[in-house]
Amino acid sequence: MFGSIRFFAVLLGLCVLSLATAADDSAPVRIGILTTKQDGRGGAIGGSAAKRIVQQAVADFGGTVAGRPVQVIESDHQNRPKVGALIARHWLQHGKVDVILDVPNARVQEAVQPVVRELRGLMMVNGVGYTPPKSCGSHIVVWTYDLTAMSNFALAALKEEGFEALTVLNLEPSSGKEPPLNDIARTVHFARFEALTPSGKVGGKDKKMKAAQAAPLLPPDMQPLRADESLLVVGGRPSTLRKYVPQLRAEIGQEKLPQIVCQACAGLLKEPDVLALAQKIYFVLPYDAASDGLIGFVTRYKTENNGQVPTMSQIGLYAATQAYLRAVSQLGKPQPAALVGLTLRQTPQQDAVFGQSAITAAGIRRGTHYLYAYDTADGTLEELARQDVSAAAAGEGCIADAVGATKP
Repeated sequence: MFGSIRFFAVLLGLCVLSLATAADDSAPVRIGILTTKQDGRGGAIGGSAAKRIVQQAVADFGGTVAGRPVQVIESDHQNRPKVGALIARHWLQHGKVDVILDVPNARVQEAVQPVVRELRGLMMVNGVGYTPPKSCGSHIVVWTYDLTAMSNFALAALKEEGFEALTVLNLEPSSGKEPPLNDIARTVHFARFEALTPSGKVGGKDKKMKAAQAAPLLPPDMQPLRADESLLVVGGRPSTLRKYVPQLRAEIGQEKLPQIVCQACAGLLKEPDVLALAQKIYFVLPYDAASDGLIGFVTRYKTENNGQVPTMSQIGLYAATQAYLRAVSQLGKPQPAALVGLTLRQTPQQDAVFGQSAITAAGIRRGTHYLYAYDTADGTLEELARQDVSAAAAGEGCIADAVGATKP
């Protein structure tokens, strides 16, 4: 009799376990978009379009993944690191999301990172100009692009093109000490290399860049740029550059410079003041501007968003969403976030927009970089060079995480 009771107890337990497993297997995949709807730094990058882009990526994937529905929620970090960290902590502690996407603001990203690692979540970063982590782990993926790698490629390619001199205008925020000139700029040995810093000082508790007004943008003790010289703009988001463009134009004179190497200008090619700076504007993209996949995405986006062109980060958000869904589909049943992150690292990536790429052990996506020259007179875009760095991704080292994030 007691044996029969034990048998039925075990059978009942197996049934309950089976039901629980079935429920877990059908649980929705929850995507959290941590963005900002404010105008300016973050809003110009992600903004209110972020949720629509993720929903479109989910719909294009088929609407479900591994037989599970997909839920998309969003929250506004207001460009405040503490707010972003609190939202991420609430989401992860209470099981509100399985992955955090977007996070357009480098300082917010830096505040959210330790929270994601501590709570063993997963975050896929798409913000522009973000410095990727060097630590190992399965919790952070930098998808859209790595500014340092792209800048290294651009300057090396320009040197091959015959550039003999570049004057550098550094728009990175500074606390009044020596400006943090990009390391990649110091390693390029042109015939002449001069570093310029805006006269506007960094002020306010959050160290936001303030545009110079009465003070000259270029130091008075330096010779003005000549019409035959080339300018490299280091750092600065499109919104920051936009503030300085009128003053820069006034100081370099009415004649266009022959070239300006300006990553931020890639998002400002329709603005007359930017087009008046130089005859050609050079910048790097992490995808082929002429690919059918990109053209199709941009065309549809413009149709659905009153003719607006998507930013590089918005394009990356679409591709990152689908990369995440591919990893979840590959695993099949619900798995810990770290295991999904590990799967992303161990699986070669292929999509219609970014093409072939791979993710390093530190979580940095490596693909093909393209250097373009935009002719401001006729509006043509010419590809000058490309570099595929995906093959080297597996060999890149990283520093072990203190919290042991390498284990799922």
